[in-house]
Amino acid sequence: MAKISKFPRCHKRVICAVRFAYLSQGSEETLRCGAAEVEAYREGCFRAALAEFGSIQDQLAFDLADIGSPSAPVKVHASGRLLPLVFQELRNHEIHLAGSSFSKSEKPALLWWKGEPEPTDVTVWSLDVSPASFMTLDNVKKYWDPSDANKTIQWFLKTQADWGVQELFIVALEDYISFLAGQYGL
Repeated sequence: MAKISKFPRCHKRVICAVRFAYLSQGSEETLRCGAAEVEAYREGCFRAALAEFGSIQDQLAFDLADIGSPSAPVKVHASGRLLPLVFQELRNHEIHLAGSSFSKSEKPALLWWKGEPEPTDVTVWSLDVSPASFMTLDNVKKYWDPSDANKTIQWFLKTQADWGVQELFIVALEDYISFLAGQYGL
């Protein structure tokens, strides 16, 4: 993410998006709240991560102007990157349309410690977004082929169940930042 540090406004948004995404996996202790509030805090932290992600493209215009660049900011939808585009649409979904909850599952995993496998369980968080709800987004209706949109959201739901929505979010963020770094020679 250091690639974007030449654009200070964008860099701040990236830092906060990452932090909010990780906080959305937090415990009562991490989030400094009670059991009755923890679910709302997790969901709120993830909406904040999505909002910060969405604002990168807006802040890019200011950062470009600050360095005297005549370049126009490249929006997420123009990047041609699928996963960042999915999260841009999820941002629209979660902020303007619905507030989805999280599901939590435990999965067995092996961690390697001193050359030996150590069995453990990992927690995987998934955003409970319905394909039907995703398909009602204005941008999805306007710019996506319905079959492609349905295949994409189905793939996303399966993949987040395997890896967790926060991990996919970080991958999408890194992908968009790498794209911007290439576009602007960072």
